[in-house]
Amino acid sequence: MKKGNQWVYASEIGSSSGIQSGEMTWRISAVREKDGASEADLEMVQAGKVIDRQTWRKNSKGIFQVSAGSQRTSFSPPQPIVTFPLKTGTKISYAGKGITPLGGTGTLTSKGQVLGPQEVDTDSGRVTAIAIQSATTFQAGKNEGLAETTSWYQAGVGLVRYRMDIRVGAAHGSTVLRLKSTNVKL
Repeated sequence: MKKGNQWVYASEIGSSSGIQSGEMTWRISAVREKDGASEADLEMVQAGKVIDRQTWRKNSKGIFQVSAGSQRTSFSPPQPIVTFPLKTGTKISYAGKGITPLGGTGTLTSKGQVLGPQEVDTDSGRVTAIAIQSATTFQAGKNEGLAETTSWYQAGVGLVRYRMDIRVGAAHGSTVLRLKSTNVKL
């Protein structure tokens, strides 16, 4: 969590109208200490335009998403991304309010588990990374849905691959990110 750290991903965004392939860059624009934790502001950039802003917090208990979206919608309480110690079989659960996968504010409930080390493909080759899988139900207005996510993390690098499948009624979509390159200072 250092200002200037950056990850470039090959991205595939799927919807009923097909798959859009492209590139997405995540970069840390600011870092600060707050209440004994490090907080980082992340910008997600696509085609030169910031499409999302998020705040993540790292403390002795893990890494948590504090806010997301252009309005910096807060998660109440902060949503766990990775919990420490990172051990295979560890269960991760969440119940709270925040921005949903559809972009609106609503309630979220998730159950996940650390699956452990797996070999996974990235856009820069195959790597071994720790997999974390979760299923999140969400309610935003009249919309109720399910987001199933698997994230793979590598020590000293961060997120190397990500897949989220979303279902809302008969509609579905997906997001896949595969790490292409990184500029990370530890």
